[in-house]
Order: sequence, then structure tokens, then C-alpha cells
Amino acid sequence: MYTDIFSPAKRTVSDGAIRFAFVGRLRAENNVRSLIEIEKALIESGRTNIKMLIVGEGNEREYLQQHLKNAEFIGFISGDDLAEAYANMDVFLFPSETDAFGNVTQESHASGVPAIVSDKGGPKFIVREGETGFVAKPLDDYVTYASMLYDSPDKLLK
Repeated sequence: MYTDIFSPAKRTVSDGAIRFAFVGRLRAENNVRSLIEIEKALIESGRTNIKMLIVGEGNEREYLQQHLKNAEFIGFISGDDLAEAYANMDVFLFPSETDAFGNVTQESHASGVPAIVSDKGGPKFIVREGETGFVAKPLDDYVTYASMLYDSPDKLLK
């Protein structure tokens, strides 16, 4: 469905860092502050070769910029720029508990990027557990799955 635009072949980075990413509105209802806790837990467990890629705008941006240690904020992008951003991700994090459908999850899959999504909302119906990503219940699940993908890059879709 999305593969005419989104493709792993559009990847342009190869520095070895594992890129955890979020795409969407940077607002409280998308639970974006949990990205800070996920990054913190990864770093504290010794998984330091990471980059948080944040695509989108919203009133939580400044807070995220102040608290994420290793993040790149891209802002709002679309079209080919968005397709390239997805291709440069390794793991898509979507902690929103209110999203009804989740186009961003489908876009990540079309780009060959596994998604870790909330067990609330629509994206949980898109993810094939263990195949195209994982459904996380508490925050600890995000950290567990993110750590597993960091430790086993062979499980990354691409």
C-alpha cells in the first residue's frame, strides 16, 4: 500500500548507531515523554550507541529537547524527505495510547522498520507480534523490546 513511497532502499546513513524514532505530533496525548524514559533506560543499561530521531512538531518539543540526551529533531516533513527519514530508522517507537489507526505504523513497516506500539489504540492491530514489531503494555515492555532489537540487529526488518 505504501511501498511506492516508503522503502528501505532510501536509507542514507550507515554510522552504526541504532536509531530509535518517533513520527507524529509532539503532544501529551501521544505520550511522547515516555521516549525520555526509554532512552534513559537504554543508556543506563549500557546501550549507548543510539540516536533518537524525532519527526514532528508540537508543544512538547522544547521539553523533549531539554531531556533527550542524544536526539535529532527534524520537525515536520513529508513526501520523499519523510520516506528517507523512515528508511534511516532502525526501530519505530509509537507510545500513543489514543491513536485510532496509525498510518505512521504502516509507513514504518513499508520502510522495513519494526514498530513498538502501545497496547491501547489502533496500531496494535497493525503489528504482527514478533514479526513486524511488538505491542507494549507498560513502559517496561518498550525498554525490553527496544533492548532486544538493539542487542540483536538481525531482528531488525530491513
